[in-house]
Amino acid sequence: MPPPHRGVSSPVRGRTHPPAPATLRLMNTHTDTSRRHRMLAVALATAAVATATGASIEAASAAPAPTAAADRCTIFVPNADLHGCDLQNRDLTRVDLSGANLTEANLTGANLTHANLSGANLSIANMFMVNVSRAKLPKAILTLANLTHANLSGANLSDADLTAANLNEAQLPDADLTGARLIDADLTDANLYGAYLTVADLAGVDLRRANLIGANLIGANLIGVDLSSANLTGAYLTDAILTNANLERTEFARATLKNASLNGAYAPGTGFADANLTGANIDGWTINFFTVFRGATWIDGRICKFPSQGACD
Repeated sequence: MPPPHRGVSSPVRGRTHPPAPATLRLMNTHTDTSRRHRMLAVALATAAVATATGASIEAASAAPAPTAAADRCTIFVPNADLHGCDLQNRDLTRVDLSGANLTEANLTGANLTHANLSGANLSIANMFMVNVSRAKLPKAILTLANLTHANLSGANLSDADLTAANLNEAQLPDADLTGARLIDADLTDANLYGAYLTVADLAGVDLRRANLIGANLIGANLIGVDLSSANLTGAYLTDAILTNANLERTEFARATLKNASLNGAYAPGTGFADANLTGANIDGWTINFFTVFRGATWIDGRICKFPSQGACD
């Protein structure tokens, strides 16, 4: 009886002989190859994922992320933090920035017409040629702000703080500056035609050549102001304090100066024609022959005759 084939069932008692060593080697080789293929596939997949992840991370790190400053400089809401932001030439018409922080912001040429800046902090802001006409700025802080050539026509600046602000050649016709604080501000050549400055504090202000025709300065503090060559024709200065003010060649024609304090004022060449000086305090003031009182109501109520130059005749 020939020996049974290796690896096949034997007719004797149904036993199966184990594979020959050569067959085992072939099986092991096939198993190892399959395992290596699977391991290689896993390795390649892992490498691909790592590469993709690394590329994503690298791309993300390379992409410029928006800065916090850039983000906050585009948020125009009440109480916004816009300090130091560059808002040059921006159109912010009717925007509500009440209570906003705009300290040292650049608002050059910006349009803030009808904007709400109530209580906003604009100290040291650059507002050169800004347009804030008809804007609301009550109780706003504008200390040391640059408002040169700014348009503030009809703006509400009541109780605002403009201490040491630069308003050179600014436009403020019909602006409401009631109770505003303008100590040491520069209003040289400014246009304040018809402006409301009732009980405003203008101590030490430079108002040379300013246009204050028809302005309301009742009860205003004008101690030590420079109003030389300014025009206050028809202005209202009842109870105003002009102690030690420079009024050289200032025009007060038809102005109301009832009970005003003019003591120590310097007024050579000043025009008081048809003005009302009833009850005014003129102790220690300086006038000259060219100071005109023609038609004025003098401190004692009498009318100064023509020509009344250098004194009320």
